[in-house]
Amino acid sequence: MRIAIFGAGGLVGSHAARFFRSRGHTAIAIGRSGAMDIVADATDSAAVQKALAKAKPDAIINAIKCRMPTDAAETAKNEAWLSNVVAAENIAAASCKAGARLVHISSAWVYEGKEGESYNEESITYPLNFYAYTKAVAEERVLHHAPNALVLRSDCVFGEDPHLADFFSRLKTACKKGEKFPAAQGQFSQPIFAGEIARLSEALLASKASGIFNCVGPDYLSRHSLAITMCGLFGFDKSVVAPAPHSARAIRVPLFLRLDISKINSVCKVKSLDAQLSDLKQGAS
Repeated sequence: MRIAIFGAGGLVGSHAARFFRSRGHTAIAIGRSGAMDIVADATDSAAVQKALAKAKPDAIINAIKCRMPTDAAETAKNEAWLSNVVAAENIAAASCKAGARLVHISSAWVYEGKEGESYNEESITYPLNFYAYTKAVAEERVLHHAPNALVLRSDCVFGEDPHLADFFSRLKTACKKGEKFPAAQGQFSQPIFAGEIARLSEALLASKASGIFNCVGPDYLSRHSLAITMCGLFGFDKSVVAPAPHSARAIRVPLFLRLDISKINSVCKVKSLDAQLSDLKQGAS
């Protein structure tokens, strides 16, 4: 299978490219700059169509994530909108013209994340900040242009990030430098390894599935507990992990993202956090 990966220079995209190549597929890395197979700005619809005409993919993964911190989207709204909405719409529209299946990586932040609630794919969305709002709008536009697309709602994605921006990469850097790493005790979610998202994407594409899927891990824990767990497995110094209140964020965020993953499990069972961390360790440098 030929797979075009937009955002291949980022966390999810880079792991997807490695995974699909390891499985014998042809992965075409597409990004705005860097060592890409095709350089293209996805906010330019003509550039997207030209890239896909060259790539000739059977499937497309949109793993584009705005490089700014999510908090910054509240003020840099135009940049966030271009990366999260315009690019997604361009890719979805072009995927239909190219006759290729689309996997769109979204965010579980489209849910409110209220304590005591659990969210399935039919739950009402209620974005709490501008970043989350752009992700919700993007989902609507993607499914409008590509009704058979796969929309994967993920959260707390970790791995070896080329930009060192994800939870694991920041923790690893802090430990190397001996710096304190603030980790919220009051923010809960179900972390997922970027490589696991790629594995699940392959299974979903093979099953001819479509629509929205909660794509998170089965283990529900706080950011603080996640940091301690990672330190234990990778031999990092746990003393650098500093308990932090969720109120340290400059924006409102979902604090209790407990997601029902029975739908995705019916296609391909999501690995446990321990198994995902083991996969990361085997490939981590």
